[in-house]
Amino acid sequence: MRLTATLLLLLLVAACNRGGGLAERAREAHAEDSAHSRAGGDTVEAAAVGVELEAPRLIPGLRAQLAALSDSGAGFTEGNVTAYRNLAGDVIDAMLTDLNRAGSPEAPQIDRLGDSVVTLLGGGAGGAAIGTREEVSASVRLMGRLIEQYQSAMRAARP
Repeated sequence: MRLTATLLLLLLVAACNRGGGLAERAREAHAEDSAHSRAGGDTVEAAAVGVELEAPRLIPGLRAQLAALSDSGAGFTEGNVTAYRNLAGDVIDAMLTDLNRAGSPEAPQIDRLGDSVVTLLGGGAGGAAIGTREEVSASVRLMGRLIEQYQSAMRAARP
């Protein structure tokens, strides 16, 4: 019994010592991340180090929604428009995040165009539940243009 208690005590002491090592490694990693942030900032170079761009993974789903809404009106339902409006807002936010990380001067233009895309869909406080068919069609065209501008801006921002 005494041997078991002694072994448990030794294991506990060893675990405590190891925990201190983990805390020290965490502090070192944080210091390294902070130094990288100060040196490189949130740029495309930082993205190359391990920060994944947000918008590219969302764009294929958005393109599918754009195609459904463009398809001779068959996809024009309140549910589809609402889903499109929600995803469009997420994609626009992701685009702006990526552009700001890249230090792109295109971010303000993308932001204004993104506001137009969402406003046409009845976005914003007090907006209609969904826009008219014409407004949704205009939004779909603007969103296609927005995707192209985003991709062009990100290509230009890459070293």
